[in-house]
Amino acid sequence: MSAIKDRSDLETLFSPPQGEHGTHLLLCGLSSDAETLERTMTAFTNETPAQRRARGLVRGLLLIDASNRQSQAQPVPGLLRLASCLKETWHRRTTLMHAKVALMGFGPSTLGAPRRWRLVVSTGNWTAETWGRQAQIDLFWTTEWDEQSDEANAPQALTDVHAAFEFFERLLHSLYGKHYSSLVNDTLVTGWLGVWRERLQKRGTASRLTPQFIHSLDKSLFDQVLKRFPQKGVSTLVAGSGFFEQGNKSTANSAPTVLQKLESLGNPGKRLLVFNPERAGGIADWFEQLRKTKVGERGLKQSRAGQWWLCLPRDPLEKKPKVGRKFLHAKYIAGLDRVGGEDNASATLAFLYLGSGNLSHRGFLTRANLDDRVSSLARIGNVEAGVVLQPKERIARVWQRLACGDWASAANLKNVVEGQGEGIFEPIDPPPVLLLRQIGEHLHLVRSEVQPATLWLQASDGRWLSVEPDQESVLWGTACPPSVHVTNVDPTSRTVGAGWDVAVLSANGLLCKRAMPQLEMASILQALLAFPALPPHDHEDDDDVGNAETPDTAVRVSSARYALRTLAVLVETIAQRNVLTTPEEFPYWLVQLRALLLEQTAPAERDAIQALGVDLFDALDKEGFVPTWLAEQPDLLESYRTFLQDLRAAWSVPSNAEAVCA
Repeated sequence: MSAIKDRSDLETLFSPPQGEHGTHLLLCGLSSDAETLERTMTAFTNETPAQRRARGLVRGLLLIDASNRQSQAQPVPGLLRLASCLKETWHRRTTLMHAKVALMGFGPSTLGAPRRWRLVVSTGNWTAETWGRQAQIDLFWTTEWDEQSDEANAPQALTDVHAAFEFFERLLHSLYGKHYSSLVNDTLVTGWLGVWRERLQKRGTASRLTPQFIHSLDKSLFDQVLKRFPQKGVSTLVAGSGFFEQGNKSTANSAPTVLQKLESLGNPGKRLLVFNPERAGGIADWFEQLRKTKVGERGLKQSRAGQWWLCLPRDPLEKKPKVGRKFLHAKYIAGLDRVGGEDNASATLAFLYLGSGNLSHRGFLTRANLDDRVSSLARIGNVEAGVVLQPKERIARVWQRLACGDWASAANLKNVVEGQGEGIFEPIDPPPVLLLRQIGEHLHLVRSEVQPATLWLQASDGRWLSVEPDQESVLWGTACPPSVHVTNVDPTSRTVGAGWDVAVLSANGLLCKRAMPQLEMASILQALLAFPALPPHDHEDDDDVGNAETPDTAVRVSSARYALRTLAVLVETIAQRNVLTTPEEFPYWLVQLRALLLEQTAPAERDAIQALGVDLFDALDKEGFVPTWLAEQPDLLESYRTFLQDLRAAWSVPSNAEAVCA
C-alpha cells in the first residue's frame, strides 16, 4: 500500500540488504507450508537446505496455530517450530493464532549481533495461496529500523519493531511456554533473543511514540482503530475483508455487528464495502432480509445495503479491473479525503488499518486472553496483529490499490451466498516429546505437558526401544541422529497410533544436524578461515554425506612429514579467528571448532600430531591468542577452556608433552 512501491515478492521481503546478512527471525501465522517456508529461509540465509542442514543451527522460530499437527522434526532446515501448550490451556487463552507477522534481524555477520530489524505485517498466511500461486488478494506492510540510521522515520520504526518483539515474547511465554522454556538456556537455539532484547529494550522503552503496530493481546483491534481514527472524520470510508460472521438467520434488517461498529468511525459521506459474493457470511443473510422491504430491495439494485455501497474485489496489481485475482483475503479499513476522479481516482489517505483481523466478532471485536483476565470464554478472541497508519499521503489509482472493483450488480447480489466463513480450528495437544537431548551416550526426553505414557523410539538399526512413563532417557550410543521417530503405540501390535519425528539437540547444541564426512587438514583450515561464513565443504549435496573418501597414503605421509608445521598453522589460524570474533559470534565459533577438530578431522592428521609429543595448544589460552573481551565473559571463557581441554584429550596430547609456548 505504498505510493512508491506496490509489488514485492517473498524473496524481496526476506532478503538481506546489500552488504548485510540475515541473522535470525521470528515468524507467526495461522498456517504455513514447506514450499513457502523454504523460499523464506533460502532468501533470508542465502543458504540451501543442504547447507542449513549441515550447520544444524536454528536461524528462526515458527509459531503457528495449535490446530496444525506437528509430525516433522523441522518444517524446513534452520527453522524450529515450537509446540503449543495443552489444548485446554489454549482454549482458555485464545480461539486462534491468526496474526501473520515476521520480524527479522540483519547484520554485518551471519552469526553476529544484528544492527537492523525488518518488520513485515501480512494479511495472508505463509502459504502458496498468498505467496506462490497468488490465488487470493493479500496486502502487507513493512518497516525497517537501522540502529545506525539518523533518518527522520527511524524513531517510529524503532517503536514498531520493539512493539512487535514484545508481542512475540508474550506469545512465546503464554502459548508456547513449555517448549520455549526447555530451550531458554540453549545459547545456539534461543540465545539470540537475549541479544535482541538487550539491543531493543532500552531504546524502545524510552520512545514516547505510539506504535503503529497493534495486536489483540490486550484490546480488540476495533477499540484501537476507533481510538486512532481521525477525530474530524473522513470523506470516504473503505472496508474490505475476506471473511465475515457466519449468518444467524436473523429476521432483522440491520447490518452485521461489525459493520455497525464501523459506522461509528467518523461521519463519511460515502462508505464502501469490498466483499466476496461467494463467501459473504452474515452479509448474505443481511441482504436476504433487506430484500423483504421495498427500500432495501431498491437499495440493492443500486449496489447499496444500508449505509454501504457494495464493491466486488479486483486485483490491485492489475491495471485492468477484469484481469487477475478475484478472491479477497486481505483485511483493511481505509479513510480517504479529497477523492478526485473516477476509475483512476486519487485521494488523500488519512487513515489505514491493515492486518490479520477479519471484520468479524472473533477477529475484530474481541481480544485474546493470554493474561487469563477474561472471565467468559465467549469473550475470548483470536490472536491478531496489524498496523494503523495516518500517512496523509496523496495516493494515485486509489480504487485499484484498495482492491475496489466494479459495483456489485443486482445479479451479483442475487447470487450472494453465505459460503464458508472463518474456519473453526480445533487445537490439538502437543507431541508427548518436544525434543531429545544428547547427553553422553544417552538421549534424554524433553516431555511436553501431555500425560506421560509408554513411548517407543526407533533406533538407527530399525529396532524399537520402549521408554516407560517415568523414564528420563534411553541408551543410544555416541552417534547423534538428526531426529528420531517416536510413537505412542507398541509397534509390534496392529493398532494404529500417532507418530512423530522428534528433533535431536546434539551435545554441541546443534539441532537436526546431519552427519558430516572426515576432512583433511587443508579443508579444516579453510573452514576455520571462512567463519562465520559457510565452511567450503558444507556446499556438498545431501547425497554426498558419508561418502567422502578417507585421506590416501600420500596424504598420510605428508601429514606425518609436516606435522609440526601443520600444528603451528592450525594454532595460528584458530588464534587469528579468535581475536576477530565478537561475543555474539563466539558460541557459534566454539561449536565450529568442536565439530571440525573433535569430530571431523581425519585420524591420520591427529595421529601425526600426537606423535610429535609437542603441545602448541597451550598458546591458545595466552594473551594475543584470545579475544581481549573474553576475560570479562566468564561463561564463554569457561566454555573456551573446556574446549581446549577436550581438544588436547581428543588429539591425545600427552600430559608430559613439551609445552613449546609455555
